[in-house]
Amino acid sequence: MSQEIVLVVASLVSGVISGVMGMIGGIVLLSVMTLYFSAAEAIPLHGVVQFFSNLSRVFFHWAVIKKEIMLYFAVGVALGSFLGSQVVVDIPRLVYDLILGILILLITWLDKQQTHEHSGGPTQERSNRSGHPHDEIHDWSQT
Repeated sequence: MSQEIVLVVASLVSGVISGVMGMIGGIVLLSVMTLYFSAAEAIPLHGVVQFFSNLSRVFFHWAVIKKEIMLYFAVGVALGSFLGSQVVVDIPRLVYDLILGILILLITWLDKQQTHEHSGGPTQERSNRSGHPHDEIHDWSQT
C-alpha cells in the first residue's frame, strides 16, 4: 500500500477516534506518521494537521467558546511555540525520538477521566438509567 493511502486512511481513522472518544486520535496519527517520517519531520507536519483540525472545531463551536480567555491562550501558544522551536533544534535525534515515544506512551496510558480532570476538559456524564452514553450530557456552560 502506498504511503499516501496509509496516511489518508490513518487520518480518517484518527479523526473518527477523536470524534468518538475526544482524544487519542492525534496520537494514533502521529504514531503512523513516524513510520514514514522522522520525528523531526512528523511533529511539525502533525502540528499543521492538528491546527486545521482544531480550527474547524473553532468554526463549528464558535457560539460556545469562552472568548474572554482566547487572548491568554494565544499568548501562551505564541510563547510556547517560540521557546519550543529554540530548544528542538539543539536536541539530538535519538533523544528527540525517545522523548516523543515516552510522551506517546504516557498520554496513551493515562486514564481518560484523569486526563480531563487535570486539563479541565469536558467529559460526558453517563446515565445510569439506560446505560446509553448520550442519555445525559453535562451542560458545561452552566458550571
